[in-house]
Amino acid sequence: MYQERICPENYTQHVVKRGDTLWQLARTYGVSVQSIRNANPGIDADNLREGSILCIPTAGTQPQVGTAQSACPEGSITYTVKPGDTFWKLSQTYGVSLQSLIDANPGVPVNNLQVSSVICIPTAVKKKPAPPPATPVYCPEGSISYTVKPGDTFWKLSRIYGVSLQSLVDANPGVPANNLQVGSTICIPAAAKMPAPPQTSPAKTAACPEGSVSYTVKPGDTLWQLSQLYGVSVQRILDANPGVNADNLQVGSTICIPAAETAPEELPEAVRPEEPLPEETLPEPVPEPTRPQREPRTCPKGAFPYTIEAGDTLWQLALNFGVSVQKIIDLNPDINVNSPQVGATICIPIVEEKPETAPADEDQFVYMVKECETLHSIARKFYVSPDSILARNPDINPRNIQPGTLLYIPLNCCASNSFRYVVSAGDNLYRIANRFNVCPASIVAANPNVDFNNLVRCQIICIPSR
Repeated sequence: MYQERICPENYTQHVVKRGDTLWQLARTYGVSVQSIRNANPGIDADNLREGSILCIPTAGTQPQVGTAQSACPEGSITYTVKPGDTFWKLSQTYGVSLQSLIDANPGVPVNNLQVSSVICIPTAVKKKPAPPPATPVYCPEGSISYTVKPGDTFWKLSRIYGVSLQSLVDANPGVPANNLQVGSTICIPAAAKMPAPPQTSPAKTAACPEGSVSYTVKPGDTLWQLSQLYGVSVQRILDANPGVNADNLQVGSTICIPAAETAPEELPEAVRPEEPLPEETLPEPVPEPTRPQREPRTCPKGAFPYTIEAGDTLWQLALNFGVSVQKIIDLNPDINVNSPQVGATICIPIVEEKPETAPADEDQFVYMVKECETLHSIARKFYVSPDSILARNPDINPRNIQPGTLLYIPLNCCASNSFRYVVSAGDNLYRIANRFNVCPASIVAANPNVDFNNLVRCQIICIPSR
């Protein structure tokens, strides 16, 4: 059908050749691609048929989109395309959106602007004038106005002004809590008056029960220090002061100190009379009553007595004596786990030697578990597999290994028919097997304690000789 086609006046007939494209033809004839498409409806622009006839409009005679004759709609301007221009670049230059630029030029190829063609640039949407200054914010009585500064947040302001975050949000309905506008005015509610700390004066010391004394908290005081000073346990002080924050004693508040178990005669400094006592009646130094004399404690067979010293913890004792914390607790059911009382006598179990099924210096060694360690972390630490540790220690609970537990850790000893190899970065079982031309299974058999899924650089393994 194309062979018999006759083009109208001001059009040129073109017989499609191999390799022709609309873009090339548009460049050759100085017209736009869209004008050729308009003159040849129904053509396949991506697959021109060789030998077919196209009608090419004569340059400068047809008003088309993308040419100088294009009429731009009201509210837009004409622009002559220059080398290097793209729709995106022009949208940035003229401050319009890319989509509005495409919509203003229907039929113009978005990715192939023709140099010297004319396109329409829509007028940039005028920015809305800055809103007039907001009406002054009138804050309710009992609150103050505040102008938001860069970096301000409700949480930050609540900390600065000593108010709760919720009260700040409630005082500013409609204000976006997560996006304060710099320069806007918000209301800061008055800080709530904090109730006076209870029992802050000597006049209220009568609230302490009989057999205890009142004490005014000083800067730096902690319950542990006071327990050492007065020779009582932290738990007894807590029991005598329900509601007290053990981790944050309020300076100036008054707490009750129960009497020491041996009832030392001297009074704490907080309630001593101002008049100095005669020298012969002065009490003994304070540290003395912190270790009351106790009847010697009899420990069962397989354990020995130990007197708690300042700073001792069950975990440290377990490490020092090579036993688990749980075994110490089992022997001392009445012990305060979190704060053993200084001067108290407890029983420490004697470490039972591991049965010498294999000498520790041949293919294994003994290791004491530390705080927070797990079976897998210990295996990674010594480059062995968790299963190899379990095989040497069948009596342990792999999901709950207690600090102080003694474990046999296997050593990876090479047989006489193998040699040692230091693992390099990126090595795995199959890469090592290929390097030494041995079977992977033979390497695994020569290293029964190694976890080949977690090889580590510098780890030593055994390579069997061929």
